[in-house]
Amino acid sequence: MDLTVKKAVQSDVPGILKIWKELMVHHENLDPDSFGMCDCAPGIYADFLSRILDDKEYYVPVAILEGKITGYSVAHITNHPPLFELMPRGEIVDIAVLEEHRRKGIGAIILSGIIEWFHRENIFRIEMNVAEENDIGRAFWESSGFKLFLRKMYLPERRVE
Repeated sequence: MDLTVKKAVQSDVPGILKIWKELMVHHENLDPDSFGMCDCAPGIYADFLSRILDDKEYYVPVAILEGKITGYSVAHITNHPPLFELMPRGEIVDIAVLEEHRRKGIGAIILSGIIEWFHRENIFRIEMNVAEENDIGRAFWESSGFKLFLRKMYLPERRVE
């Protein structure tokens, strides 16, 4: 496997967006009430990517296999509210690999680079969110050593008529 991972540049945004759309459709199929996308979502996400690519608080790696972007991630440095001792921390916002290239170790290679980046930035607490219904995602994060520390819950919408 001739895989390279590099820091994303503006010309990579369309390739990242293709993977992001696949990721969002996957989540929308798992839980349409929580992950239903508006028509403007791809444009908003593309704008977000374009703004963060040169931001020192963000790291956006892309995995390239056979000349094609097959995976990406978005990670950033953030802070807990000042009442907590543990600051700053790393947060992995997204990590995704095209479905046809999953289970080849690409996600693990991307994650390894993210962890190295955080450590170079003296960040040793790394957090992320995974959808409760996303068995594939949960298995990836658990096999990568991540532990559960919060459970996000919601009250389903109940309309009074």
